Amino acid sequence: MRQYVSLMMVAARSRLWQVVLITAGTSAAQVALAISMLNKMSLYGFMQNSLFHLLFTAGLVLVCLSLASFGMERGGSKLGYTFRRLPCGEEKATLVFALHHFLCLLIYWGGQIAAAWYIALRFCALSDDAFPMLVFYYSGWFHGILPGLDWPIYIRNVVMLAALAMAAATCSYHWRRGDKPFTVVPLAAFAGLSFPADIGAFGLPGPGSDFVASLPNVYAKVPDNIMVALFQLAVFVTALIIVTYNLIGRARYVDT
Repeated sequence: MRQYVSLMMVAARSRLWQVVLITAGTSAAQVALAISMLNKMSLYGFMQNSLFHLLFTAGLVLVCLSLASFGMERGGSKLGYTFRRLPCGEEKATLVFALHHFLCLLIYWGGQIAAAWYIALRFCALSDDAFPMLVFYYSGWFHGILPGLDWPIYIRNVVMLAALAMAAATCSYHWRRGDKPFTVVPLAAFAGLSFPADIGAFGLPGPGSDFVASLPNVYAKVPDNIMVALFQLAVFVTALIIVTYNLIGRARYVDT
């Protein structure tokens, strides 16, 4: 167990500060954008603004690039030599790094939740008929960040981050061997662009349905959204299975 903790600490010392910096920068940019919009547009126009979504995507791609670049040196490098001599095996170490990357992505998600909540509070303070959760239930990006009682979106988000973490970890693993790695950038870009979620996108609106049912035109789109949401989930489950299977297959080959 101690060696796995040591590996986590090595990865954290190398990449945690970068993840925190990117998270803080992205959140600050979104807050600055929101402040510039105060008193300039309606609540609906504010909630539908796509710039928050694009900033989130850019930050997510940068975080994944930072994580994927950890240990991305060829086999002849000092770092590659160190990885090959790990007592637990490089493949198991890659799984540990994937766990580290997943925790870093949770930090990014948490930073986005904090930024989104602050933005909602600032904007709703100027409107007599608005409250923070209205923003999170009516805006696709805000709802994807904090789904409230729409619990299937939490599952989608966790699977999404797990797939990105595993892809980032195996990316450097294959790179050190001179292989063409499963690039994490397209997957991260797809994750960011598909992150917005409509209420009841998985057809399971949950216990919050009594509240959101009063919102106009919310559930009219639910049947159409189910297929889109299931497609997103299928993409990330497939990606997670592929990268994990390739790593396990490589580990079995090395053991034999």
